[in-house]
Amino acid sequence: MAYKILLTGLNLRIMRGFFEDGNSDFDPVGCQSIEEDIEKHINHFAPEALVYCMSDEATDIMKNVSEAIKRQPQVKLVLVGSGNEIGMFESACDAKIAFKADNASTSAQAQKAVSDFLSGKETVSVSEEETPSGGSSSWDDILAQIDDEIEDGGKPAPAESAAPAESNASAESAAPAESNASAESVAPVEEKAPTPAPAPAPAQTQAPTQAADSNKRHILIIDDDPLMLKIIKDYLHDDYEIATAKGGKLAYKFLEKKRTDLILLDYEMPEEKGPEVFVNIRKMPGMQSVPIVFMTGVKDKERVMEVVKLKPQGYIPKPVSYDSLMSMVNKVFK
Repeated sequence: MAYKILLTGLNLRIMRGFFEDGNSDFDPVGCQSIEEDIEKHINHFAPEALVYCMSDEATDIMKNVSEAIKRQPQVKLVLVGSGNEIGMFESACDAKIAFKADNASTSAQAQKAVSDFLSGKETVSVSEEETPSGGSSSWDDILAQIDDEIEDGGKPAPAESAAPAESNASAESAAPAESNASAESVAPVEEKAPTPAPAPAPAQTQAPTQAADSNKRHILIIDDDPLMLKIIKDYLHDDYEIATAKGGKLAYKFLEKKRTDLILLDYEMPEEKGPEVFVNIRKMPGMQSVPIVFMTGVKDKERVMEVVKLKPQGYIPKPVSYDSLMSMVNKVFK
């Protein structure tokens, strides 16, 4: 018999596994971390457990989950997160916690821990599989070191073979792209990716079409995960004009015709990795000074520090939370 569980939280990587891994132990449903939404789903779905998959959760969101579950005592509260995250929940909230999977660094580990708990089995300690390499430093320490390296790096640096910019217009003065731009609208036809970078587009005689609200800055999000694109776009679209691209090829096509004020770039993509896309964008005319921020769940210190050598303007760990995203965007635009 499959266990009916309700999933919420910002750790989308853990949550997706419950839906995509084909685990017959679970009948999962997802919901937002809002009191009303949690209670509505509990009333209609009648889950055995609410599995809160935590990642850099804001205190008010934790309290939403706590208050909702307190009014539904028949539902077990299961927390999946780091020891620090669960400790923060315990400090800020008074809901009864039925089970804590505090070392589940992968979805498979989380699924096993939750299944063992719901079945009444003795739950063994979950091993940590994603500990950063390169010593015993915590991931928070490594992120602090990365921030220091990025701060020391100063302004964006052109790639070694970068072509000189053909225009004196800055990214900020360029006209924003249409607000409804998407990965699908960036390039209507699939073409072979230019290697290493696409040839510059012919000089335009007039500015690209202005968006409805020309006062908004423009952000281009490059990520192969449609769910991540949607989440980040939802976080930002009220304050910024947004375009999305599901990889480097679509991003190049977009940037040949339009300008952007900031690029959010995924590290792990199937065709071209983030660092390769970064270098190719920097080679494009007028793109040497546009801020680029990496987003990634990679926790290998050596690989991360290789990215830092490219001198991006920031680094956001995945899964991306609203607070960490807005903090970085505000920092870039200040």
